[in-house]
Amino acid sequence: GYGSRLSNSFSGICFGLLLFFGSGVTLFWNEGVAAKRYVALKQGSKLAMEVKNNVVLPENEGKLVVISGTATTEDTLIDPDFGFQSSKTLQLRRVAEMYQWSEKKNTKTEKKTGGSK
Repeated sequence: GYGSRLSNSFSGICFGLLLFFGSGVTLFWNEGVAAKRYVALKQGSKLAMEVKNNVVLPENEGKLVVISGTATTEDTLIDPDFGFQSSKTLQLRRVAEMYQWSEKKNTKTEKKTGGSK
């Protein structure tokens, strides 16, 4: 009756207010995490040392280093399920997707006045 509609409306209002204030708390938390990550990346970029010639030096042990170059390999990657192989490949990734739906069909027969269907 009237009381149940009123209680449903009240619970909907409470749930909406909870979502509203909860979104503010979540946004504040997310911005705090982003700010901390920004500060950490800035500090890391100041401390990082670029290493030339890709040589491991004992004086760089435990320090943040930056190395750039071309990644190469002599390995051959094989996908046994599809019989595919690729030489001098660093990564082989297979993505399989399947799309499916199910259809439900209902029929209903009613007798009309006079006995016809």
